[in-house]
Amino acid sequence: MISRAGMTRYSLYSMAVVATLSLSGCLPSESTMPKAGLVGATPTPPPKHGDGEPGGQPVVSKAQTTNITMVLGDRDFLRSTLEYVFLSETSSTAVQTGFKTIFNNTITANSQAFGGNMNLYSTLGLKELPSAFKSGMNGRMNIEDWQELGIHAASTPGRVSVLKDFCRQLMNVNDSYLNEALLKIGVTAPTTTPVSSAGIESLYELFRPGTDVGPEVITSTNAVISAMKTNTPTLSNLEQWRAVVYLTCANPHWQSL
Repeated sequence: MISRAGMTRYSLYSMAVVATLSLSGCLPSESTMPKAGLVGATPTPPPKHGDGEPGGQPVVSKAQTTNITMVLGDRDFLRSTLEYVFLSETSSTAVQTGFKTIFNNTITANSQAFGGNMNLYSTLGLKELPSAFKSGMNGRMNIEDWQELGIHAASTPGRVSVLKDFCRQLMNVNDSYLNEALLKIGVTAPTTTPVSSAGIESLYELFRPGTDVGPEVITSTNAVISAMKTNTPTLSNLEQWRAVVYLTCANPHWQSL
């Protein structure tokens, strides 16, 4: 299965081939092109020294480049996905409150890196200032607490860093979030269940339903766990799963639209 990034590269390559073939089919053949020496034809002399750009150098066409930027989901997308993974209808009030607190202190406090607004009733494309959340209003914002914000934000080191901070805090504050994510992939006893490639794949699909996991994701995750076990031979299964959940949560690729 070709990954999304691979499909993009494949599509661009295919388009380049088709465009080349189409252009070659539109060019006149050598037999139909005008010949030098025809009546009324004036051959174009080659450029002389001094022609072209200043300094006597001939004009050289510059190659055109195109930058392709990954489009990532906004804060609403992140919040709904993370709530789906780490919370459930049976989550206690304390667990739900803890999740919201960490989310607001990391992702909402750096909303300019994520795009979108948290007020479902706003259609103005605005965002709330992080200072507004200090009052615990959780989305009920006054107009003076708003700024303009794009619908989506690009992938930046700042965005990646903030998400890592969120995932790190969530994994360290309470095992309820870890256990909930593992329960949803069928790992009911993480203390006695070793990490497996199938578990890594299921966890990634939990964050990104309907998407096949590339072998490089499984390979790299297994490599990290292997290195951790080499460094700490007594590392428990639970701590290994904690590392896997953190790595998956912090991976920016599940956020791509």
